[in-house]
Amino acid sequence: MIPLRTYEGKTIGVFGLARTGLAALSALFASKARVLAYDDALAHNPGDLRMKSLPVPLTDLYEADFSQLDALMLAPGVPLTHPAPHPLVLKARAAHVPVIGDIEIFAKARSDLPPHGLIAVTGTNGKSTTAALLAHLFAACGRDVALAGNIGIPVLGLEALDAGGVYVFEMSSFQIDLTHSLMPMWRSF
Repeated sequence: MIPLRTYEGKTIGVFGLARTGLAALSALFASKARVLAYDDALAHNPGDLRMKSLPVPLTDLYEADFSQLDALMLAPGVPLTHPAPHPLVLKARAAHVPVIGDIEIFAKARSDLPPHGLIAVTGTNGKSTTAALLAHLFAACGRDVALAGNIGIPVLGLEALDAGGVYVFEMSSFQIDLTHSLMPMWRSF
């Protein structure tokens, strides 16, 4: 998984524990972050199989003290602004806690990774096709490539690529809204 040294010792709330949230939870936990994880569906269904794979117990973020959080990570699809901000987004804003997504966590960890290229594919139509085609082309040219993001593969569930590898991310509008410092770029190496 992607090493997240930047988050070591930090307290991160993770809201939404489907694929993206579970991958983020695992990566943050493995990187020695303190993780407060919650999912409305899991809280109301303790028999859910995902509960067995959690490395930390659920913490009710609605009741948590946000003054202790360094960031709140939302799973894609949790309303940041439309049709109205999710109640935990409002709570984070009131406590001046940054609201981020998994790709922002990746962006902060990039300096710890070997030199690599990164392509982010956005837009209304054709994102999945374009991202998959790019990944295929890089692989056909002999590059180590990882395809992730909105295409269904969690970014933080990836293994770090060796030097010269290329990350190709399909990014939804939800993911873009939660990403503040990602600088997709290509370097010659």
